[in-house]
Amino acid sequence: MTEIPSPSDLFGVPFVIRKQDAEQLVGALGELWSSQTGRAAGPLNEDLDYLFANLFNPRTSGARVRQFLEELPDAPAVRSRFLNPPLIVRAGASVIVTPEGRAIYELLLHIVEESDDDPLGIDPIDTLSLLNVVYEGYRAVSTRRLLGSVELLFGDAEGLRVPSIALLLLLLINGSSCPKTAIRRPENQDERNRLDRSIARAITAFADNVRSGVRDPSHYSLYSGYAVTEARRRLGNALGPSPDEIYVASEHRDTVIERVARELRRSRRSPETRNVMVAFDSLVSAYRAERPTLASLGVTHENRADTARLRAQLERALGDP
Repeated sequence: MTEIPSPSDLFGVPFVIRKQDAEQLVGALGELWSSQTGRAAGPLNEDLDYLFANLFNPRTSGARVRQFLEELPDAPAVRSRFLNPPLIVRAGASVIVTPEGRAIYELLLHIVEESDDDPLGIDPIDTLSLLNVVYEGYRAVSTRRLLGSVELLFGDAEGLRVPSIALLLLLLINGSSCPKTAIRRPENQDERNRLDRSIARAITAFADNVRSGVRDPSHYSLYSGYAVTEARRRLGNALGPSPDEIYVASEHRDTVIERVARELRRSRRSPETRNVMVAFDSLVSAYRAERPTLASLGVTHENRADTARLRAQLERALGDP
């Protein structure tokens, strides 16, 4: 077995460090953090959450990162022999404190304040604790997309009810794939009621063909009905962040179709594929019958060729029987 050498440093900072070097590094990181964020360092968990939610999140758009870099002020004139990656990232005349840098700042600040020793020693337990905090942050952001897709694709123990499935299909049929094409909740109460009635008729057309039963159209309201709230709770970001703009985000389209197929294939439900396609066609017909009302509310965006492709994709996902 290959022997693994024992580490002698934490993120480039030696386990035994002169107190002057530690103080210099703490001062440099503190000034850089204030320059980067416009405020003094706060609680470590909150500052790490800020970094992992923004710059160090793989889902942050390139445009957002470029905007941040353009707005970043020139770094203050600070010096430390240990002020190197991975504690920082140099960006032209600016310097960005990384999660590792913010964590080291926290650790050394406490050691400098609490110990009169020189040189100072970094405790192995503190080392492991700090490594775990930073690791958990990176792991959370790096696996978020994977875990979100697993949840969307495979669902959870309790299945989506049929009206929620119908709503998802209705959004796909309507071409609601982004805020611009979302089904928006009108501010006017009369318009809300008209929209709710149209949505309820379309959902009912699908649900009645999949499973018979007595249905209360008020449950399909976009404001208080379970069809929307259940779908949003189970699918999270797939339906967009705003409760007033309902859509299936384009990057989640295929995964949502797979989820719909899996939901319909659950035990004690599992209608035949041909029956689901009859229900889908009924949903499309009911939706198109409501188009005049939906168009008057400015929420119709169907492309019939896309609807045909959606139908074929759903049928393939359902498979036999």
